[in-house]
Amino acid sequence: MKKQYYTLVTCVLLAMVLTGCGNVANKPDPTRQAWRDSWGSLPDAKAGKLQGLHRSFQAAHDQVEMPFANGGEDAEAIAENLQAILDAVGDQVFSEALQREVAETRSAVRDCMFERSVKKNYPMTHKLLCEAPHIKWPSRVAYERSWTEMGQVAPDEEIWKP
Repeated sequence: MKKQYYTLVTCVLLAMVLTGCGNVANKPDPTRQAWRDSWGSLPDAKAGKLQGLHRSFQAAHDQVEMPFANGGEDAEAIAENLQAILDAVGDQVFSEALQREVAETRSAVRDCMFERSVKKNYPMTHKLLCEAPHIKWPSRVAYERSWTEMGQVAPDEEIWKP
């Protein structure tokens, strides 16, 4: 009787654990939505479709608005996607689409890209991104806070130069 009781309790606990794990895995993580949006818009953006470009730029904006340091695989994926789009559509299409966005979004796109990659081959886009306003995004605040918590000072933010 005692053995059956322990077997039953073990089975119930195992079922609870498995059910709990299954439910957690099926819930989307809202902090990864920007990454998903970036990947979802990639085919249309690389084809030069305005809606796809807009969604890609919006994903960059969403990424820097997060209260976490802008880094890791999600940020890297967005940066790679933006660069792939720029490579695919070229300087004129990318910069014209970016010009249609509000200045704040251009600032976010700049914060998600690497200047050396843009400056080398895409002068119109580089100029537009240099002119975007400098905004202290929540992700930058989190980055600086992480340095402060370690008793250090965060490196100065890199300013794009024409």
